[in-house]
Amino acid sequence: MQTIEEIRAENLRRLLDEGWTQASISRKMQRATTQVNGWFGKSAPRAISSASARELEIAVGKPRGWLDNRHVEQDQVVRLDPERILEAKAYARDSLAVEGITFDPDGHVEVFIAAYAHATEFTPESRDRLNAIVTETAARTVGGSSGKSSSTASAGKRSSGRA
Repeated sequence: MQTIEEIRAENLRRLLDEGWTQASISRKMQRATTQVNGWFGKSAPRAISSASARELEIAVGKPRGWLDNRHVEQDQVVRLDPERILEAKAYARDSLAVEGITFDPDGHVEVFIAAYAHATEFTPESRDRLNAIVTETAARTVGGSSGKSSSTASAGKRSSGRA
């Protein structure tokens, strides 16, 4: 997860991509060029304070808080981590097996997405979301598509640890 400083630095670069220059931002904000230039440093940029961030947003016509939020372009491709995909398949397969259901990638997309989120975030909340979706899926599946195997049934739902 990115820090606020990293997000702000990313958005400052975005302003340059939009045609702003460090000098034009400096003039608009009525700040010393050296101060504004410090925010754009390549190797170790100086952090911009929250007060300065709000001033900058006003100066460049951005909504309040714009500098603090990630902005994803619609044409950006989401890149899935192949290792996490394999983990997600295992989480989905094992979680559904506990309910006596054979994992079908085409039929259990919601379960896979929740499993991928858990493999990526790996938090108690992501585990709980996965378990809730598995429970909902089991409730919708009359009798499941296969019986529980003895080894999976005794294992119980995954609660922690990577595959």
